Amino acid sequence: PRGGPRQGKVFVCQLFRNEGDQLASQIIGEAVALTEAAWGAPDQWQTWVNPARVRSRNPGYCFLKAGWYRAGQTGAGLIALRLESGAKEEVEP
Repeated sequence: PRGGPRQGKVFVCQLFRNEGDQLASQIIGEAVALTEAAWGAPDQWQTWVNPARVRSRNPGYCFLKAGWYRAGQTGAGLIALRLESGAKEEVEP
């Protein structure tokens, strides 16, 4: 369930950095699609954003625009983000 414990197959986005001109949300959406095409869709995607390590005033916003949702915060202050398979919508610019 949304926000609940991990169940089934989970893919983790270990590292993301946009160094180009393309929208970060589009890059994330394309990476998810390419990964799922190669290895099949997981039940859920997960990642964590360290607000102290990004320049954005809204850490994780690019993941939210790519269809992910905030799933809480870790004890270390990382923002937890998830994407349920089949719940992806069109990536918003």
